[in-house]
Amino acid sequence: MIRFAPSRLWTVLVLAAIGGLAPAQETAPPADDSPGARINSLRRLEGQGQAAIEAFRKALGDPDSDVRSAAIHFLAAEAGADAAPVIAPLVDDPEDNVATAAVIALVEMGGEATLAPIRRALENPAPWMRGQVVSYISDHQRAEFLDDVGALVSDPHPRVREAVLNALQAFGDPRSFPYFMAATADAFPTIRILAVEGLVGLGEARALPRLVVLAASEDPAVRQAAGKAIVLLGGTGEHFETLERLAADENAAVRKGIASALHEKPAPEGLPLLRRLAAGDEGQRMLVVRALKVSPNPEAGALLADRVADDDAQVRAAAVMALAARKDPRALDLATGAASDESHLVRVAVATALGDIGSPDALKTLAALVRDSDSSVRSAGIMAAGKIGTSRSIPVLLQGLKDANLVARVEAVRGLGRVNDDKIPRHLRAAAADTNLAVRLAAIEALGAWNDKKSIAFLEGLLDDPAGAVREAARKALAGSGALPTPASTP
Repeated sequence: MIRFAPSRLWTVLVLAAIGGLAPAQETAPPADDSPGARINSLRRLEGQGQAAIEAFRKALGDPDSDVRSAAIHFLAAEAGADAAPVIAPLVDDPEDNVATAAVIALVEMGGEATLAPIRRALENPAPWMRGQVVSYISDHQRAEFLDDVGALVSDPHPRVREAVLNALQAFGDPRSFPYFMAATADAFPTIRILAVEGLVGLGEARALPRLVVLAASEDPAVRQAAGKAIVLLGGTGEHFETLERLAADENAAVRKGIASALHEKPAPEGLPLLRRLAAGDEGQRMLVVRALKVSPNPEAGALLADRVADDDAQVRAAAVMALAARKDPRALDLATGAASDESHLVRVAVATALGDIGSPDALKTLAALVRDSDSSVRSAGIMAAGKIGTSRSIPVLLQGLKDANLVARVEAVRGLGRVNDDKIPRHLRAAAADTNLAVRLAAIEALGAWNDKKSIAFLEGLLDDPAGAVREAARKALAGSGALPTPASTP
């Protein structure tokens, strides 16, 4: 609304009062015809059927590009695929926002009427627009345009070609194979890498000869991508010589790519490559350990055993864990030998590995670890003893109940709950008197698995505990033991 400034309004009123000026006749303010107002008018028509559709169609000819763009959106939402013939010409609109809105609408609605205008948009003279159209097609999985998109791998603009390869990867359609192969000859390394990744995504072993050629590229990133792809496509044995050369490459990323790929795609023929790669930096050695962990070659355990003595603590820890995961017969002895490692990371790994191995023979070592100066080592040792879960675990777990660390005590209670021994309820009842609520609740929960008279009487006594959480836990434990019906809730 148009308003007078206060001083002007006062002057008018004063003059009118003294008869010097006749009062002005009231007139309605002019209507707001700004683009924003016209868009708001269109928005208010949404959901009104044919009347709205006619208004939206008329607004497609508005002189303002923002209004035309909004009209496209409203019309597509209101009329659906029936609006395609009307929206189609706007893919050629001179204003970018209008052309973009038209393409988005057509791609989203689908249908025969959208094919020709979308193909025309793929020929837009602006590279950014061609790339955008490709991305919209990919986002909406309009696979009927796969060949139209694929043809743009020869587009003169590299950003368009990148968009094309990303789109083809998103399609994941075997028909993309020739386009990916063509793109492996692109002048830009980043595009060649995208093409290689696309071939891997398709699982196309037919690409292996071409990948061997790319493995000799001057660009290290291309060599890395090609080497990984050879392994991932199952070419470790057939193209071992190429991979052997890459495993000795001067570029660390190339070497690490081989190790990483052998972790993703284990191959028995890859063991000599891992042996060579084990001489690299700590990051490379860590990748080697991960690959050895899953290697199907039975000799992988021997290489892992060497890494238990690695200079890097993280590598040593990973090697201990990997040996246990492989169920290697050397795992128990090697883990036991590493229990006094200077690094708490290794000692935690030792405790965890011993729990995974599950041998009661590990309990002597765990008994020492639960007295470690580091709380994380103690907790890991307690968890391992509970995982082994035999009567021989009880002394280790009782030591855990004395730990100053809350996590250690809770894990000790849970571990006791896994042991099937008549002495367990007595220890759990003692733990239920802990000063920490979390420990008490864990002990009460574990008592629910026992049906002995003393435990039932103990739990019944807790029904009057001042702590509501304790009362609720006691009720659930009694219900679990069959001494009480399952409660719906506790007040």
